[in-house]
Amino acid sequence: MKKLSTGVQDFEKIRKNNMIYVDKTRQILDLIRDGLYIFFARPRRFGKSLLCSTLSYLYQGRKDLFEGLYIYDQIDWEDIVHPVIYIDFSQIAFQEVNIQEAVMACMKKIAEDAGIELYPGSPSLTLQNCLNYFAAQGKRTVIIIDEYDKALTDVLGNEQKFNEHRDFLRGFYGMLKPNDKNIHQVFITGVSKYGKLSVFSQLNNITDYSMHENYTTICGYTPEELEFYFEDYLEETAKKFERSKTELLDRLKFRYNGYSFDGIYQVYNPYSMLNFFTLKEFKNYWFDTGTPYFLLNMLKEQNIKIHQLENTISNPSILDIADIEHQSAISLLFQTGYLTIKETIRKGFNTRYRLDFPNTEVKQAFAQYLLITYTNMGLDRVYTNISYALADALERLDFDKFCEVLQGVYAQIPYQIYIQQEAYYHTIFHVVMNSLGFKTQSEVQTNIGRIDSVIETDENVFIFEFKLDEAQERALEQIESNKYFQIYQNQELPIYAVGINFSSEQKNVESWLVRKLKA
Repeated sequence: MKKLSTGVQDFEKIRKNNMIYVDKTRQILDLIRDGLYIFFARPRRFGKSLLCSTLSYLYQGRKDLFEGLYIYDQIDWEDIVHPVIYIDFSQIAFQEVNIQEAVMACMKKIAEDAGIELYPGSPSLTLQNCLNYFAAQGKRTVIIIDEYDKALTDVLGNEQKFNEHRDFLRGFYGMLKPNDKNIHQVFITGVSKYGKLSVFSQLNNITDYSMHENYTTICGYTPEELEFYFEDYLEETAKKFERSKTELLDRLKFRYNGYSFDGIYQVYNPYSMLNFFTLKEFKNYWFDTGTPYFLLNMLKEQNIKIHQLENTISNPSILDIADIEHQSAISLLFQTGYLTIKETIRKGFNTRYRLDFPNTEVKQAFAQYLLITYTNMGLDRVYTNISYALADALERLDFDKFCEVLQGVYAQIPYQIYIQQEAYYHTIFHVVMNSLGFKTQSEVQTNIGRIDSVIETDENVFIFEFKLDEAQERALEQIESNKYFQIYQNQELPIYAVGINFSSEQKNVESWLVRKLKA
């Protein structure tokens, strides 16, 4: 069984150590033939560094590393060779170092490795010297820059440092266009597009391939790739959980699949899947690599509620916003991976996208961090006292305990957030239920009416209807008279109707009533 490449981003190390490499070289071949100045954005931990590494070894002519891959017999290995300047910004903590010194250290190592004599000067002049050196040998250079934007995202919130870094990068990247005749290809990756407008203002011949239809799955694992390359690990993990391979795949899809950059093809995040197969436990692997406090504060400042993020409609221009002076919460959430494209809607020549959370991992963890901001509790207490307690109560069908925990949550919400409208209670309930990790839907449309909330577990379906300062019996009557349960009957699971009445005076759950609708 081939080894997992967990934590490894170097193509040579993966290939030489018999690790699983999901073959992306068909798309890589198209990419190197298709574009000269390429910008490509993907969320963190999505395989951008491995893609950069693969391109680097390809242009070095390392044919031995590509044996057995699609591209192996598709190119002239002598003709493909070019000098490579590979700058990896992902390894630099820019908030702790001087940007000019950090980039100069990168350029100095590149020059020394190539045997280029260094002259006193700036990183831009060193880059110029490298290009001139290779050009004097009749060679055109390939330039690969991984995570161009880390120098900016590391100092978001520090306006002075941000401006210093932006001005430096503008001059550094500005050296590329005048040297076009000495450059074979430029490939630049980033997490977000913020800063792209100002940083690349002089490099205005670069093309954004981030949502190009031919490359939407060049990073990440498609469901077909997951089943093919990780078959042994799927079998092994299914045995551990004492479930069938099909059941495991269904759970993996629910938990981790769903990222899409065209609304058609979906991919798994490689970091989550490699860690899952390593530890064989369902955890929030990708989400836990970064805490989205900056995004949560932006949502609060722009007064955007979590239910407004789900099934929201946007257009290409909004998702492509790259102006740090006019930040869009929706575009930044998409670019950083917290939202993804669930559907592409075309009407004539117009394109719209339906956005949502990519999967349960992101949806659950995002809701838990929102609860931190609502309740001022730590993540451990949110998980133990709220998420786990509510999930456990539902699974045990202990509705009294469920509503008691819910009462505790509403009691924690600061008075300033309170709005004397039924929608307030819906919003809080929706955030809390999303934190449980079950399939949760709010405002579910039926042919007769709209269900307030539905939670589906492995064992049961729960239909919730809310009232404000009314009898909870009225809520149950609405569920039964409108036959909300009919659309869930084909699942052959017990269905429970739950009526909850909120008190505007108590600002909390006042009473509840539960009725089993289907055995």
